[in-house]
Amino acid sequence: QAPVGAVRARLVGEHGWADLRGPALCTVETPEEARAAEAKLGPDPLDPQADPEPFLAAAGRSRRAIGVLLMEQNVVSGIGNIFRAESLFRRGVDPLRPGNSLTREELLGLWEENVELMAVGVRVGRIITTDPADRPGVPESEAWPVHANYVYHRHGQDCLHCGATVLKRDLNGRGLYWCPVCQA
Repeated sequence: QAPVGAVRARLVGEHGWADLRGPALCTVETPEEARAAEAKLGPDPLDPQADPEPFLAAAGRSRRAIGVLLMEQNVVSGIGNIFRAESLFRRGVDPLRPGNSLTREELLGLWEENVELMAVGVRVGRIITTDPADRPGVPESEAWPVHANYVYHRHGQDCLHCGATVLKRDLNGRGLYWCPVCQA
């Protein structure tokens, strides 16, 4: 099948193919260049061998907002906008709190939350961050898109936990969604 849309690269293997669309950066690198780029990344929550300590240290000493830090690949790898919003909501953390104002336990909780949420995403093939109790009768495999998230893309809607209005603002060029009551 021919690529459709803004495909930047196509990876083809024995069992199929995958298209890369709209990346922030897409370059062809030598193996050495790839290793050098990987060395600059923070720990990856999808890697079962990953050590969260570099994330805990970097976020714990920064005065920047935790909502910014979770999106910085040199601090922690792979957490995109949805996982950022949802993990902060699930842990009740104000996204604008400085990283150094969070306790080690709070930072470790955010790490563990992302480990769990990202594992579900891999297993299901979609980002599902809601708990079964918050989507009664809707199995994980059918939660997308209506019952998939607590705050992401729910601006102006009621929070599923407290009923407050979910807010959205720009934070470092990305839309940040949060509940002003649950994450106060």
